[in-house]
Amino acid sequence: MNLKLFFKIVALLACFKSSFMHSMDTTFGSPTTTTTTPRFATKNLTSFDSSFSYYRADSSYNSKGQKTALLSYNGPEDLLKRLVDPKLSPTDTSSVGKALVDATFSFENCSLTYTQNIGENFYFALESSLSNVDVRHLKIQPINSKCQCLSQSEIKANPTLQSYLKKLDNLIYSNGKNSFFYSVIGPSFLTAGYTKHFQDFNYIDFIDFTFFTGIAVPIINVSPINDSPASISIFSVPIYNYTCLGVPMEASVMVALYDWLNIGTNALVMPFINSANRVALNTTKTNNINFLPDYGYASIHHRPFIYFDGYIQAEQFIPCLSLMAAFSYAQQFKTIYDSLDKVQFPNDVINAFPAHRPWQAAYITLTAELDFATESHKNLPHFQIVYVAPVFGRSVFKTSAASAQMSIEVLWDF
Repeated sequence: MNLKLFFKIVALLACFKSSFMHSMDTTFGSPTTTTTTPRFATKNLTSFDSSFSYYRADSSYNSKGQKTALLSYNGPEDLLKRLVDPKLSPTDTSSVGKALVDATFSFENCSLTYTQNIGENFYFALESSLSNVDVRHLKIQPINSKCQCLSQSEIKANPTLQSYLKKLDNLIYSNGKNSFFYSVIGPSFLTAGYTKHFQDFNYIDFIDFTFFTGIAVPIINVSPINDSPASISIFSVPIYNYTCLGVPMEASVMVALYDWLNIGTNALVMPFINSANRVALNTTKTNNINFLPDYGYASIHHRPFIYFDGYIQAEQFIPCLSLMAAFSYAQQFKTIYDSLDKVQFPNDVINAFPAHRPWQAAYITLTAELDFATESHKNLPHFQIVYVAPVFGRSVFKTSAASAQMSIEVLWDF
């Protein structure tokens, strides 16, 4: 096949497939399933990586790092009466108190990455993402002033609250379901990097180093939420608020010892280019961002995203099998909004509880890889099974992940 035609096909596939390239797609509660290792400094090496990942969360961390209901990690929600009757004051919550909004969240992701060495030390990579997002089992949990869930007897003893909750349930579950589903493409990445292999040490087998930078394209919604229109108007689940172009810069270092032991680390910082977009914005100073029926145009100023991980790898200590354990930390700093319509969306209101809060999370990743390549058959594939477990977080879903990945490497003769 003509190399140029092959490249076009790969690029086209990258636009519609998905992937988890390094740590850059870690946005709002979704841990990366890939621990980056330095790129091989091999002349004209071509790599193809694909993966299928499954994520699940049924709880979250609030801003204090405490475990709470999934959709309530930014604090208890005022049961705003405007959801039932827009004519009523949006701040009148005295008769119905507050509530936590709970659910089960999951999404599936498949991936394809294409990476090409240019000579031995330089390379470029293409990657994108296609994810199916599923939020099920929505439920309202009324709470008292101490954030303790009310019992059924306490709810029945309050006819006003009971009547209100019934109206709210009818609104949310108007389609006979308490779930919604949608699909997104992205984020997508075009990156270029430099990799170097150092050897001839006395007590070290070798040291590999890689640095790359590029552009990160925001997520695109490719299907409407296919369930209750009421749920669409009420819930703005803050999973994908990645609305600005990013400029990722990542460095990876790995040290090899004893012919089988690798110790490595990665560090990433990704500043964002300011943009203007139509996003969900607050009109009242509610302490939760899940009930956002109002949208408006605003300038979006994302603060940088940072990521760090460290890992230890037993590489083919057992023939064909490699094992890895990693610890990772990610943090997204605060986002600032400048509304175009400052009458409906005053800046002090929309920035008091923005639709993309700062968050942080830490995970432990365990990986097992089967590598069938040998000196005489270098083009055979290798497979990975990955499990990611949350350790702690703030303002983020308590998300676990499982992933199956396949890679193959080919040397092109230019």
